[in-house]
Amino acid sequence: MNVCEFFSGIGGLRSSIPKEIKINKVISYDTSPVTNKVYIHNFGKEDIRQKLIETVMPDEMDKEEFDIILMSPPCQPYTKTRASLQKDEKDKRSKGFLYTMKMLMNMSHLPKYIFLENVKGFINSNCLLLFKEALVKLKYSFKCFLLSPIQFGIPNNRTRFYMICERSNRFFEVKDFDFSNNNYLTLIDSPSSSSSSNNNENNNNNSKPLLEYNKCYTYLENNDIFNSDVQPLNNFIDDEISDEELQQFLIPEKILKKNWAKGLSVVGKYDKTTFCFTRGYSKVYHVSSGSLFFNNAPHSFQENPLDKSDMTKYVNTIRFFTPKELLRLFHFPKDFSFPDNTSLRDKYKVIGNSVNVLVINQVLKYLLSTFDPIKKNYNSKNDLELPKDLIIIKKNQKKILRNQNTTSIPPFMYYYRVLNGLSTYNFKIIRPKQPQKKKQKPKSPDQNSINDSSLSKSSNYSSPGNTLILYYKVISNIS
Repeated sequence: MNVCEFFSGIGGLRSSIPKEIKINKVISYDTSPVTNKVYIHNFGKEDIRQKLIETVMPDEMDKEEFDIILMSPPCQPYTKTRASLQKDEKDKRSKGFLYTMKMLMNMSHLPKYIFLENVKGFINSNCLLLFKEALVKLKYSFKCFLLSPIQFGIPNNRTRFYMICERSNRFFEVKDFDFSNNNYLTLIDSPSSSSSSNNNENNNNNSKPLLEYNKCYTYLENNDIFNSDVQPLNNFIDDEISDEELQQFLIPEKILKKNWAKGLSVVGKYDKTTFCFTRGYSKVYHVSSGSLFFNNAPHSFQENPLDKSDMTKYVNTIRFFTPKELLRLFHFPKDFSFPDNTSLRDKYKVIGNSVNVLVINQVLKYLLSTFDPIKKNYNSKNDLELPKDLIIIKKNQKKILRNQNTTSIPPFMYYYRVLNGLSTYNFKIIRPKQPQKKKQKPKSPDQNSINDSSLSKSSNYSSPGNTLILYYKVISNIS
């Protein structure tokens, strides 16, 4: 398998690839000197490209014939913290991710698979809507998840957004819409334009872009370890650490004297949960940056809470988790290590910015179950046929044309799969803006064809009774 790794960090995505997948080559892109140094230390320098994603050309990607693109774009534009402004697509740190969409649209040989990881807040971002739109145009189907390591037996709460994409119809499925009160489904040229207050037509409280209706799953089907028993923290603690080494991880007395120290998360070896560890761990004292560890805890603090009336009595007892212990919780390989000159602060920072290897490994197993090492897994833009069981809906036609044999796409038409239903439903199609053409003499209407002048800017359609339940995904949008 040929692997491309965007925003590679310290190599968590690469480490997540299932062992049964034979890797031919990996090319990774990241600009951070600190993370690249750790990456090279573990995987070698021949695989890393220290350059901006925006400088990667489509023909450069075509040449490598990648089977899969793995990416974990910067999460700050979507993170709900005081320091994050949540500027979404307007944040300069989103430039690299937005460029990947443009790059994909201009590639000749597309990878069969795409995998994306980000924070939970990414699910409500405009960047995700724009990405979905690009995927649909490139004939990718996709599936989204919100998963946490604790669901896979790891005692750490770290809910993250995961998206798997395959260039096929594999993940298209039925979506049950709420059609009560004559709500409309709005198809638009750009998802981000739906939020514009200047467009009154699209700013309807009862209308949403069709791509917003995609499901997000909180479970992983057909997985052997999903919902398995959570392991106690004792399985992840470093017993070989010396008392001298331990000193640098102890919480100072001046911190434990603070009144807010009573609100810190403290766990012991018998506990089976921890708060999410972030890049601010060891620098920021707060539950939002991660839990602290109580040495030699006599019992589980989940069952018998720790007495926090006077935190100073726990001096030399409460400490930070060590970087080695965090790597275990994040399920990095046992031989993963840091260069000798990496500072403690940098270790915590890069681990907090990384991913949980076990969760992604399980998601990738599901995604790559269709991988064929013999058959090419990258595609030319035009080598994927449209489904044969599409139904075409034309302007002012009550009759629905079924089972079209042609795969050619007349302009300004949307294709759907539909099922027989019990009610009459309405839906609305808004045609993408097209360049103005010279006026031509009107032609006699033809029910079997459609042209630019025969489709109004906004047209309402009603099913001819007992016919339509709409699938949740646009199969193709051709403008």
